[in-house]
Amino acid sequence: LPKSVASYIQPQMTFRFGKTGNPRTLWPISSKLAIGSFAFSLPAVAVGFLLVPPVVSLVLPKYEASITAVRWTLLTGVFIGANLAVHSLRSLKAWRYIAIYTTAQVTFSFSGPAIGGLMAEHPLDGVAAGFALAQGICFVVGMWCVYRATTSNRYLEHRGGPPESPSDPDSERESLQRNETDVLA
Repeated sequence: LPKSVASYIQPQMTFRFGKTGNPRTLWPISSKLAIGSFAFSLPAVAVGFLLVPPVVSLVLPKYEASITAVRWTLLTGVFIGANLAVHSLRSLKAWRYIAIYTTAQVTFSFSGPAIGGLMAEHPLDGVAAGFALAQGICFVVGMWCVYRATTSNRYLEHRGGPPESPSDPDSERESLQRNETDVLA
């Protein structure tokens, strides 16, 4: 589901940024996307936490030892879905923040499960808990990157700055005409 939503949202963000030239217009979309994903996922996780033990015991009794790991994996899904906001970095071509986020993803997605597996009494539970923690950290890093990129003046400079009033259609039209004139000159 998150990838399907991303395939729709990222072009919308890119269009919005291209239309306004203002990266600040992406922060509301990104933050609402993250909060919405969280709000949508948490009830599903709560239901999953309650249903996993009886369902596994009834349908797959040999796998009862994996119930804790399954619960951790459900929690991981909340953070992975909320990372949809990171797609705004691609719309901005904010390579520095993409590199920071990707480095955090690679580092924590490898080290979290490895450390969790070594430290836990039950390695499977430790790996699942480590991955959930890693994705939680990556969510925080991703939101920080999106916030910094969308509120920074850095991405305004190459577009000539934001329109005087983003809610004023005439101002947006004038800004787009100014940018077209700059390109033709």
